[in-house]
Amino acid sequence: MDIRYSMRVRQYPLDQQAYTYWLNVQKNSQGLGGLFDLQPGQLPGNVHGVTNSKDPVVGYVSACSIGEKRIFISNDQLPGWQSNPLVNCPISYIAPPDPNNNVYWNYPDTSYQPYYYASGIMVITYKNCLNCTYQGGTLAKPDFWQ
Repeated sequence: MDIRYSMRVRQYPLDQQAYTYWLNVQKNSQGLGGLFDLQPGQLPGNVHGVTNSKDPVVGYVSACSIGEKRIFISNDQLPGWQSNPLVNCPISYIAPPDPNNNVYWNYPDTSYQPYYYASGIMVITYKNCLNCTYQGGTLAKPDFWQ
């Protein structure tokens, strides 16, 4: 979310009867056990028994076309968004041994790497917090990315 976020959204349209059936399934299967919760009941669907159509059968069959779209959200569309990329990563501040040479730094723990420089101070944190490839990520841009 710091720069841009992508999501693929799928839409499954339902007719009114299918919507009512699945809404009743949700109401009867969630929140059971409280004093004021709905009591479980028969959920008549559009599926019937082959030998006896009066036998109770659970289910609803419907067909629909699936709509799909990729949505991009940039952080300027999110008023009030505050970036905190290193929320679980410790940050340390050290003075580099040679302020004129940013490549050279000597820190005894090799699991750290430089994050940024500010006023002659080097800010460091864990490598796996800065490089997604340490956690199985890739640097190749996906083909759908704008």
